[in-house]
Amino acid sequence: MFKFNHIQYLYFALATAFLLMGTSAPAHANIFDLGFAGIMENIATSLNTTPGLVTAASYLLAILFGVLGIVKLKDHVENPNGTALKIPTIHFLVGGGLFALPTVVKAVVNTIDRQGTDFEPAIESLTSLAEATSIAAAADGETNFNEIFINIVYAMSNTPLLIYVFAYLAGIIMVVSALLKLKEHVEDQNKAPLKTVAIRFLIAGALLALPALFNAMATAISPDYESQGFVAIVAEAINIYDLGQMGAATTGNANEVMANILASTSGFPIFVTAIAYFLALVIGMSGIFKIKEHVENEQTPLREGVIRFIIAGGLIALPAVMFSLYYAISGGAEAAGLFGSDPESAICDATAGGLGSLMCNVFASTKGFPFFLTVLAYFAGTAFAVWAVLQLQEHVISPQQVKFWDPFSKMIVAGGLFALPTIVSTVVYSVSEGVDDYTTTGFKEEGGTTTGLDGLISNLMTDVYTPLIFLVNWFGIVAGVVLVFIGITRLMKSSQEGAKGPAGIGTIMTFIAGGALISFSPMVSVFIESVFLNSSGQAQTYASLSYTAGMSPDAVIRSNTVIAAIMRFVLLLGLISIMRGIFIVRGVSEGTSQASMMAGITHIIGGALAVNLGGVLQAAQSSLGISSIGLCVGTAC
Repeated sequence: MFKFNHIQYLYFALATAFLLMGTSAPAHANIFDLGFAGIMENIATSLNTTPGLVTAASYLLAILFGVLGIVKLKDHVENPNGTALKIPTIHFLVGGGLFALPTVVKAVVNTIDRQGTDFEPAIESLTSLAEATSIAAAADGETNFNEIFINIVYAMSNTPLLIYVFAYLAGIIMVVSALLKLKEHVEDQNKAPLKTVAIRFLIAGALLALPALFNAMATAISPDYESQGFVAIVAEAINIYDLGQMGAATTGNANEVMANILASTSGFPIFVTAIAYFLALVIGMSGIFKIKEHVENEQTPLREGVIRFIIAGGLIALPAVMFSLYYAISGGAEAAGLFGSDPESAICDATAGGLGSLMCNVFASTKGFPFFLTVLAYFAGTAFAVWAVLQLQEHVISPQQVKFWDPFSKMIVAGGLFALPTIVSTVVYSVSEGVDDYTTTGFKEEGGTTTGLDGLISNLMTDVYTPLIFLVNWFGIVAGVVLVFIGITRLMKSSQEGAKGPAGIGTIMTFIAGGALISFSPMVSVFIESVFLNSSGQAQTYASLSYTAGMSPDAVIRSNTVIAAIMRFVLLLGLISIMRGIFIVRGVSEGTSQASMMAGITHIIGGALAVNLGGVLQAAQSSLGISSIGLCVGTAC
């Protein structure tokens, strides 16, 4: 018998779908008239008369057994020692069973399923959910990935019907073979043990009552296995955030590209769920025959059949499995809670017209990225969930080749990706809980002329200061979310990866650096307090000349204006230096950076000194004893 691993199952299902997709009608046509679904329906229809053919053949075989039974009875009467009475008796019983094959089939079915269970949870609910969440083609008729997804789902929608038809035929044939094995058992118990007869009757019942068996597989995983749960959460999360509003007022920016990607791939979880359901049918059928192999030949381990039943149930109930993984990490927190609103976008004016407005435009055109990455994490988590379930089967079948950590780690990664906002919130809370944002004491500016080089410098720094600070913080949020995403996916690596392994220092620092970047402003406050102790995270930026003898009032104003511009410029350099230091420290922990830990620490400390340049100047002037002729730092000046 052929043996398939989960990769071959997946390749077979996807290759079949894509090869035959070209012959399928579009989702908005009658897919049951053309394409793969129509072919499967035609095959199923053409096999309608096959049970009758098998029954007719069994009648002929029954007549033959009846004749043989009469002959064997004659032999027994003439020579009781040569032909035992059980020989003609079993011929008559088997012949009667073959004559009454429909009755025997019904008895076998009732042994497994007395209720006549219907099993139609996947295709109908998936396609209706697909339509409800608008994953079909866009209203303007343009082709996107969702239309491909829905075409494949519809094209394969008759797969259960075809499998049920083949299972029914196989079940009838198995009943006939069980009757024949019963004859062999009576004639020679060593050649055909009773267990072989019993398992064939049971397998026949399982095949004939396949819907009930699949229902049992699914309810063993989740009593409510229909296509709800996590798939609905994904659809709700996408609906919460209006994809059409991800961009700025104008169109054609990065937000619109991200919105288009999400809009054209939003059906991916539903598509994966449908593929998983089709795989479940195949794996469940193989589990039935593996149980038969085990009973007839104990060299086939029982676990191979049992794990196939469990995996088939997990794939049928995949939405419930995904929701369980999500809930295990998030505890049921809101799916899109972290990124439900724009982060202080009101302070960044993209309409002012200066260089600062260009910086604000960068934020306005990329503000949807954290949400975009979150939805991609949902999609990746769906794929990881299927991978984990299938790899669990490999582990049970070949524990030496596939370690338990492989599927278990993928389950953890899937849950972490489903709950990415919760993970991000947890990392941020762990790094900066209780720490306030850094503040400044303001800048010594008294207005005055805007002409001259000093005025131009002041105007430039005034225009770009707030937008650039906001842009640095925004870059920290984006980079931090990406690092957390990377850290989650590393949990499935092996310990042989070293620093990049699940418990490696590189992975740990990836989470810490991600939290530090997302909460960049509180971290700046921490670094300032660490260097200046009692500064309470406040940068001393209010500075003016202490000695102004001989200077005109206008010259003093101009000088203080230039000092304020320099303080702004150095503060911005300090922020960039601190962020650079965080990346360097993380790179060193990865073992791949060309820089050293000293370089990272130097960037962080130097950045903290630059942000609080006023405090540095105060300390330097005090050490040199020139406080009266240097700069006066503080609002009291």
